[in-house]
Amino acid sequence: MKIGLIRHFPVQHKYLTGWVSQSQVLQWFQGYNEADLQTWPVDTGTSWDQCYSSQLPRARKTAEAIYQGEIITTPLLNEPSPDPLFKHDIRLPFLAWGMLIRLALLYNHPTQSHRKEVQEKRIRTWLSELLSQPNTDILIVSHAFTMEVLSRLLVREGFTGKVLNRPPNGVLYTYTRS
Repeated sequence: MKIGLIRHFPVQHKYLTGWVSQSQVLQWFQGYNEADLQTWPVDTGTSWDQCYSSQLPRARKTAEAIYQGEIITTPLLNEPSPDPLFKHDIRLPFLAWGMLIRLALLYNHPTQSHRKEVQEKRIRTWLSELLSQPNTDILIVSHAFTMEVLSRLLVREGFTGKVLNRPPNGVLYTYTRS
């Protein structure tokens, strides 16, 4: 059995400038989900039996660009949108918002920790169902965090491949199990 993981192509969505409010940042993330992609040819290296993709447009569009068969979309691979960090709509530089959101996820801040736990549990459940299909080569198109979780789980399940940490866009990682 072989599983391929690929992160969606880079999103072409301009960063906000100046001091921005939390509501502006959350609105920016909605636009990020719908933005155009920078695409290039990807050698998927094998004939995949199935292709799964996140339902978010950036992953689905990437899957359509690199896979010629039916693409099965699932919300279980979706990257969750960030929740508000503060009760008040404070203003900070956009870069500071990005760092705060990432740190909140990393350190399980109360406003974000449920997202990480729920997402990991959903991925674990979905992957166990997927692995019940022996001798099937599967391509999965998703997002950085989802790929990080999937790579750890696949290695724990006896697959050979790299445990990922912030994988780049549009790069295929292959995991094999005899």
